[in-house]
Amino acid sequence: MSVSFTRPSDESERDLCERKGWKVGDFLEGTEGGPEWSITAVIELLYIGPHIVVARQVERNGSPYVTRERSWTLMHRDWVKVIR
Repeated sequence: MSVSFTRPSDESERDLCERKGWKVGDFLEGTEGGPEWSITAVIELLYIGPHIVVARQVERNGSPYVTRERSWTLMHRDWVKVIR
């Protein structure tokens, strides 16, 4: 599965979150990959800064997958808010 979406090149992580209405505590799901492989992740937003987002991954390909918090780049997946 290949995911392609348009995002303005000058849009920051914070700008994207504001445009989509995402806030700290929200869960986002996104898939990346290509024809040979794909990974779907669910992350919990912990911090939204001007240029970075800090999140914890809680699910990977439908299974629990809890990680420590780390910075995430939201530009590589078409993220959607999910209810958990």
